[in-house]
Amino acid sequence: MATSKYFNVEFYPTLTGAQIHAGNIVDGELLLDWQKVAMPKGSARLLGVTAFIKGNAGTLVRGAFELLFADNNTNSIDDVNDASSVASSVRYFRDTKGYVNMDIDENSSKVPGFAIAHAGSADEGFAPFVITPTTNSPFDGEDHFYVGAIKGATNFNFATGITLDGELTAGATTVTVNGNADTRLTVGDDLITQNEAVIGKIKSITNATTIVLESAVPVTIATGKKVLSTTPMKFIFHFER
Repeated sequence: MATSKYFNVEFYPTLTGAQIHAGNIVDGELLLDWQKVAMPKGSARLLGVTAFIKGNAGTLVRGAFELLFADNNTNSIDDVNDASSVASSVRYFRDTKGYVNMDIDENSSKVPGFAIAHAGSADEGFAPFVITPTTNSPFDGEDHFYVGAIKGATNFNFATGITLDGELTAGATTVTVNGNADTRLTVGDDLITQNEAVIGKIKSITNATTIVLESAVPVTIATGKKVLSTTPMKFIFHFER
């Protein structure tokens, strides 16, 4: 007798400092071009998606966006850059294998600090579909697929409102900021500036103004630069096999 196996795949899409610094990502703009998502080997049926979204300087963002799924990324959804309006094109038509609308009506209004959106098989208009991932090495236990996103009606802004308080010297592992690190950042966040200077991954947050990094800052960064997390969103894909 056949049995079902349910599993989740957790994914943190990566944004650039320039994309975050640009401010609001508006209706019709590219939120994510194709990004690779690792999953256990073999085809599986996507039953639902949950998204956790940090907002602008601790403010909740609630808004729809559209997810596209592909088994390869031969053709960019938008070949200009992220956060630009998606051009009228069919070049990624053959790459696209699935679609999920993350509806604004499914956002949680009760969790402080970040928004939660969900789409699942019980929702009107959601059609579960099978993802047949691209095979990696036959020995590593993982395959992969690709996901992209286009913003819906309500603007998204991922700025933290945090800046460096003083010059950050190359080799430092402690970062002093102007406040709110303990409410707007998360241990494990990869930090960069608006011009893509790498600060590093957060090991711990001592208090509102002090961050400890996992490794030394690679280059000296001037005071006042914005401190941004490259991963203000988290997706959990719910599968059945």
